[in-house]
Amino acid sequence: MYYKGSIYKPVGKRGFLCGAFLPINHPLYSKKIEVLYREIKSGDEFKRHYHKKIDEFVIILEGEYKEKIDGKIITLKAGDFIFLKAKTKTEFIKAKSRIKVICIKTPSIPEQKDKYYY
Repeated sequence: MYYKGSIYKPVGKRGFLCGAFLPINHPLYSKKIEVLYREIKSGDEFKRHYHKKIDEFVIILEGEYKEKIDGKIITLKAGDFIFLKAKTKTEFIKAKSRIKVICIKTPSIPEQKDKYYY
């Protein structure tokens, strides 16, 4: 079985391309992985958070931004990637320009039930 799609036409909310949030009979349903494509606008912010069970792999396709990870500020730009193991505290610092990313999370835990704010 296969499914051909486009990152520009996500099947889930907020840019998700596959994961356990889809109906179980959907060809992109998976409890093992979720993938999302996101365009982040200049000025967007995200609350600082961590996941207890989810590992996250983020690929930066376009743009540049700073992120605070376990208290250390790092710069990420197009071509970079970052791997965040479960329990890693992260805080996205306001984008200065448009950013495009692919984010891969494992396992897939729908409805942000593994997202904790601090």
